[in-house]
Amino acid sequence: QPLQIWYLYSVPGDQQGFDRKAGFEAALNNAGVTYEIVAQEDTDNYMDRGLTVMENWVQVYGDEISIVVGCADLSVLGAITAFEAAGYDPEPVIWIGLDGQDVALESIKEGKMDMTVFQNAKGQAEAFIELCKQIRDGADAATIEDINVPFESITIENVDNYSW
Repeated sequence: QPLQIWYLYSVPGDQQGFDRKAGFEAALNNAGVTYEIVAQEDTDNYMDRGLTVMENWVQVYGDEISIVVGCADLSVLGAITAFEAAGYDPEPVIWIGLDGQDVALESIKEGKMDMTVFQNAKGQAEAFIELCKQIRDGADAATIEDINVPFESITIENVDNYSW
């Protein structure tokens, strides 16, 4: 049976939201995971919109909800709040956000949210500076390979490494 996923999307037409979802699906496909997006709703990446979407989903799906993934931490945190308020235990559900925000880190420490993803802004800035240095020193920009600054998964096992 495929993994059933409820997806909290970003904003229609938002390239960043599109890329985040495409990357998520590519990772699942590359890992050979069979999955189904059961429902997807736009949240504008806001907590209150995640809450509203989950209020609607629990009326339709109830305790069938097993994995909730969001384009942003805040929408997932709103969804957790609504799920609990509807009388459901969030523990058996897998909750995954993106951004590595402090509130998500706290939720992971509390055992509610399972994972968020940290986008290393410092690492991105350092890579950009290195790229600029290469161009300054005469490298042809067209020949420079793409620079990848990997995202970092944050879970209960390593959350303390990301608490500021």
